[in-house]
Amino acid sequence: RVGDTTLRPWRIAVFDIYTGKGWLEALAETQKDVHLPEIIPAGRKALSQHFTLAGSAGGKLFAAAEPVRLLSEGLNATVLPGGDSFLVTGDLLEYDLVSYVPDVTIELLRASGGEIDPQILETYLQLPSNLPDRVRKLAQKLTNEDMSYYEKVILVQNYVRNSVPYDLHTQPPAPDQDVVDYFLFEAKSGFCTYYASAMAVLLRLEGIPARVATGYAPGTYIKEQGSFLISGDSAHAWVEVYFLD
Repeated sequence: RVGDTTLRPWRIAVFDIYTGKGWLEALAETQKDVHLPEIIPAGRKALSQHFTLAGSAGGKLFAAAEPVRLLSEGLNATVLPGGDSFLVTGDLLEYDLVSYVPDVTIELLRASGGEIDPQILETYLQLPSNLPDRVRKLAQKLTNEDMSYYEKVILVQNYVRNSVPYDLHTQPPAPDQDVVDYFLFEAKSGFCTYYASAMAVLLRLEGIPARVATGYAPGTYIKEQGSFLISGDSAHAWVEVYFLD
């Protein structure tokens, strides 16, 4: 149950290291004292959430975007590399929290710029040394130096979206083939983890920090209850791209 009807994903995990065969989950450190700052950053708003789970989530809990205030006993926040992004953990079936969620305009995204924290760059530009050359060359062809940060992100997003049809029954790559290389050049179809992986890798090649997040798609809004109903088949993966406030 949330404070508005906006469709948004519910994040449970973040992946930051691409191996060529897939992604490794980001190492997070527990930090219990997470509090909402007095001033909300531009392009975000505070969103209250109440979750009721049908069964145990195995310690990993769900939240919209960036949790910033934990309102239930037994909730813990784990801080991700960079220090200002959190996930939620705890052995609960019902809990409340507040998150910062995007409330951003295209104009604000276009205006994003400046020096990015070196730790963010180190963490979210990582790529394996054996990434196939044709993936690197594709990234070079897609954009040019005259494009803005925002324009590059949108161009890469649209390119990946239009690469192949969406199909949950896509055949996997050969055991020795890079996953993103396979998806971009040989696959006849793909599903969410393929699209997210390809976009994150291409953005990193452009010098734009990006990571893969997993959790659940928005689900179905039940007007009478004022809440979203999310089922297991809503499991999803998507890309999170770094923009400076």
